[in-house]
Amino acid sequence: MSSISTSRGEGSSRSSLRPLSMRCQARGCVWRLRAADLRLAVVMEAGTYVVLARIVTCCLSFSIPADSRKHLIMRITLNINLILMIIIRMRGQFSMRIRNAHLRPARLTAAVMTALAMQPAMAQGQEAQPEPADQSITLAPLVVEGSTENEGPLGPIIQEESSTATKTKTPIADTARSVAVETRQQMSDKGMMRLEDAFLYTAGMHGGSYGFDSRGNWSSVRGFQPSDYLDGLPFGNDGYYNDTLPEIEMLERVEVLKGPASSLYGASTVGGLVNAVSKRPEEDAFRRMTVEYGTFNRKQISLDATGKLDEGGKILGRIVGFLRDGETQVDYSNNDAEYIAPSVTFRPDANTDITILGRYQHSDFTPDTQFLSVYGTLLPAPAFANGTKVPTSLFVGEPGFDKIEATTYALTLDGSHDFNEVWSLNGTFRYSRSDGEYNQSWWGYANYPTRYDATGQIDRSFYMQRGETEMWLGDVNATADFNTGPVDHALLFGVNYSDITFDNDWGICNTGTPCFPAGGTIDPFNPVYTGAPAVTVIDFPSVNFKQTGIYVQDQATILERIVLSAGARWDKFEAADPYGGAGNEDSDISINASLLYRFDSGLRPYVSYAESFLQENYGTTATGSTFDPTRGEQYEIGLKYQPPGTASLFTVALFDITKSNILVQDPANPAFQIQEGEAKSHGIEFEAQTNLGEVYLEANYSFVQTQDESGRVFEVVPKHLASAWATWRPEGAWRGFKLGGGVRYVGPSYGFHYADPAFTVTQRLTVPSYTLGDAMIGYETPDWDLTLNIRNITDEKYVAGADSNAGYWGERRTVVLKLGYNF
Repeated sequence: MSSISTSRGEGSSRSSLRPLSMRCQARGCVWRLRAADLRLAVVMEAGTYVVLARIVTCCLSFSIPADSRKHLIMRITLNINLILMIIIRMRGQFSMRIRNAHLRPARLTAAVMTALAMQPAMAQGQEAQPEPADQSITLAPLVVEGSTENEGPLGPIIQEESSTATKTKTPIADTARSVAVETRQQMSDKGMMRLEDAFLYTAGMHGGSYGFDSRGNWSSVRGFQPSDYLDGLPFGNDGYYNDTLPEIEMLERVEVLKGPASSLYGASTVGGLVNAVSKRPEEDAFRRMTVEYGTFNRKQISLDATGKLDEGGKILGRIVGFLRDGETQVDYSNNDAEYIAPSVTFRPDANTDITILGRYQHSDFTPDTQFLSVYGTLLPAPAFANGTKVPTSLFVGEPGFDKIEATTYALTLDGSHDFNEVWSLNGTFRYSRSDGEYNQSWWGYANYPTRYDATGQIDRSFYMQRGETEMWLGDVNATADFNTGPVDHALLFGVNYSDITFDNDWGICNTGTPCFPAGGTIDPFNPVYTGAPAVTVIDFPSVNFKQTGIYVQDQATILERIVLSAGARWDKFEAADPYGGAGNEDSDISINASLLYRFDSGLRPYVSYAESFLQENYGTTATGSTFDPTRGEQYEIGLKYQPPGTASLFTVALFDITKSNILVQDPANPAFQIQEGEAKSHGIEFEAQTNLGEVYLEANYSFVQTQDESGRVFEVVPKHLASAWATWRPEGAWRGFKLGGGVRYVGPSYGFHYADPAFTVTQRLTVPSYTLGDAMIGYETPDWDLTLNIRNITDEKYVAGADSNAGYWGERRTVVLKLGYNF
């Protein structure tokens, strides 16, 4: 049994199909020696193999003479008459690996052509040998990853596999959950600058829901906020702002699992999770230096270099880093950052991989959200104010005071070992420590609801925080790939542990209080800054969260058609009250189940069920009992279609989500709360990604209907979202040129605030829809890449969202020119 691997990224996904004698089926074939009619031309041109082949036959076979191991004679037969052109770019040293595996016929052609392209080099200097009679042998199917038309200069355009939904590498088309992936190539083409940008072209996901804000990556998935993960382990500041944020330059891709995920990940939100995947060492050499300049005085230089560190390829290395100096659309702002991440992979033998990733990251930003009044953003300012709408550049803080500065040190150990064809062991461990300083002055809430005094002046609140975050995280799992009769199993057992400590000390001072008795007010239409008060930072106890989980899951493939998956996880957790009250110690069980059917045509209908839990309820009931975690459940039914032989994927999904155990007022004891609230979300999503020759196309649409525990729609969650993007990389005379463009539509959303100073009258706010356009143009050669990205190309001024706290301006037009050099 043989396999040829030519991928740049993840390892091969192995199917557990058994050979079929003398015939092909949708998922695999046995290939015996047959006569073949193969016409082949191989041209070596500027470091590139161009392979032209005409194939008119029925089956694939290998003939290996028993008395020779020095050469390989290939004969090919297919039942079609097909002209193929395969272009294989030779970067670094090409590698060919032989091992036990299987091939889907859809990917046969790429495997065969790759082997043929290498044949002249393999056969160089060797004499042709006559084929011995009656010495043919039967080989099992081949497998090859990827598709030649799906490869961009930076890797795959469409991601075909993901481990986020199952913790095992599984084709997305065969996963009975909604999974969306933004690859490195897509992120580069679309000009993404922040992790939040990766959500703008994803169905069911609303990125930038609270406008432009450097403090976090705000988004919603099917109406709910997702949990943040990095390389499969928790990552996020949970509102404390002590940690640095993932930067696009450090990532290989961003994967989104929509809906509950606690049966594999433990405590997490009902919306799902965002898993950012770091760049790791690769065997193929790649070295690029990039400089860029853009809007708001953005200047950045970055380095990404990877390849073998020894002759045998047992040690691989990578270094990723960047320096940035810039500003944002808000006055008196900073957008400075530095990052360096060395990583090394050790491969002592063919069955073992050990990767060590280091990370140092420092960011020096300003908190760009100003918590501006809805009067002056969404609604006109009151008549006594000195204007109608405040500018998007408005800064109501204090120059020299406002900042959000953080430093992170992290070390990750990731390893895998295959004991045999059945059992393998995988583990990921990370230690990280972050220190942060957060100062902000925002628009105060005096004179509610307009928040202007009679002269048009506004009060301000001055906040200071000093904090630390320390995380010990680990996940170890064992997998077993085996079969029981007609059923192929991918069995997973795992243990997960996390210990996270937040130590935050803070203080606040409001205009007109004893700490700031005079001055401090400003006119938002003509600000004159008066200086910051002396804010006293109070020492508060640290807050600790611990979780231990044990999980099991089986993905059973029956008769190579039916994929049945079921899993469960038990968690014990300890959660301290971040507000100083009683903590919680409890345990919980979460489950998942799904069913998918594979048709030869590429259709994949499926149905799934998943659960979540999260301890976010603190305090006690009227009887002194602590609260249980919130719980979530999702029912999803969908259809996926992947045309055979392509990476294209078309999906439609209907979902229904319920979040329960939400705190609401106790009618019998109004000063206390009970857990009887529910929030609901249901809707439909459409996603399409395809490569049509020289053009990559994607389109997304989602509709979501929400209702919170009060019976109102969710704030800042639009019902309708739509987006489309196209990239053109022509061949021939135009080769090297690239052009891309996209459009994003965000439907109306809603918010609620009190319309009177007594907070008794609720007013519904309607945020208008908006449509934004993005564009990319550039030219790339094997050594150079010049790219211009423009986002919000018409410079629309729009409100991204509004709620009881504020109105939030969206991001204005950005223009960035990047020059990359491969060395």
